[in-house]
Amino acid sequence: YSNTGKTIASGVVQDSNNVYFGDYGGKAYALDKTDGTEVWSFTQAGSIDSGFAEDLDNVYFGSTSGNVYALNKTDGAQVWVFDEPNFVYSGVVQDSDNVYFGDTNDNAYAVDKTDGTEVWSYDAKGNIRDGIAIDSDNAYFTSDGIVLSAVSINGPLIRNLSRFETIDPSVQSSSQPTLFVYEGDTVAFGVDTVN
Repeated sequence: YSNTGKTIASGVVQDSNNVYFGDYGGKAYALDKTDGTEVWSFTQAGSIDSGFAEDLDNVYFGSTSGNVYALNKTDGAQVWVFDEPNFVYSGVVQDSDNVYFGDTNDNAYAVDKTDGTEVWSYDAKGNIRDGIAIDSDNAYFTSDGIVLSAVSINGPLIRNLSRFETIDPSVQSSSQPTLFVYEGDTVAFGVDTVN
């Protein structure tokens, strides 16, 4: 699909019928998985760099407009918007109750999936630009690439799992750890050595 005319930098999610993603022009898209035709598009003010999340009814994403959106998967109608005044680059993840994301003003959030109201926020003491991982108890994220934190999904009971001044002396200090996945008792993250 190349009809956006803009760079596609968001994560992509899919369900049994469609794929969902966004572009730098501020549009979110649903495309039919079988033939790539556009099912719907939704336009908002900022570029969409964040990863998408989806459940049975909605897709969720953040944007540089500072907003996080829930859109109906069938027709792309806005279900709710969480107005957050800072860029949202981090991936958005969801569980049965909440949507989780971070911003460039040092905050991690849990937002109620049904109406977009804030459940809790946490001052991470650094920008959250990378993905957030969740399990049944915690949300995990990095801030400014040096602190890996665990926040209880029931409220901000905090554990800093590690603090990295440098990951490896052979890696430049500008390298940022990127959180990838939580599985069992292991939180895995990697280092972006390109930037």
